[in-house]
Amino acid sequence: MANKKRRIGQKQTPLVRASIIRFLNEVEFATQEEISLHLWEDDSLPLSRGERVRVGLTTLRMPVFNYFFTKNSVGEKDYKRPQRLWKNNSDHVDWRDAHAQRKKD
Repeated sequence: MANKKRRIGQKQTPLVRASIIRFLNEVEFATQEEISLHLWEDDSLPLSRGERVRVGLTTLRMPVFNYFFTKNSVGEKDYKRPQRLWKNNSDHVDWRDAHAQRKKD
């Protein structure tokens, strides 16, 4: 059963990644929780809500996305720590696109 879920998620990875990229283009940077909430509410993706979030959090990696930590500590009174914010990596070129470009030349 786990392999079936993984295969379904792998097929939809480009769509989920594109949804995250569109969201981060609108807001510039966001926390992992905000990205999860966006995926949870995005009904344009052909996965269940939980699957969207699961696939989205596994695709939220470098080099497609960059992250940085806030300078100030954020959180509750006794549970403050720097927060990780994610943003798009505008310099990233997918290897498939680069390979197709080289084949044209």
